[in-house]
Amino acid sequence: LQVSEEGEVTITEPKKVRGIGLVDWPAPALKAALQAGVPITSIQVEHSVLSRGQGAVLDLAREAGIKVFARGGTLGGL
Repeated sequence: LQVSEEGEVTITEPKKVRGIGLVDWPAPALKAALQAGVPITSIQVEHSVLSRGQGAVLDLAREAGIKVFARGGTLGGL
């Protein structure tokens, strides 16, 4: 899997990839990967009481059936 600076995703050998998990991908890059047919199974995003800027990523994940793992829910224990 290769991602260019423009956000274009290229799969070199798609038959060997069953599924991948992502960490902190922005919504445009996630959408491009999904449109390219990348088999994304999960994504980890920062989501807490104070950090809720991941709405677009969460919407894409819901539509595509991607499991979401939230990180930072307790603000690092503060």
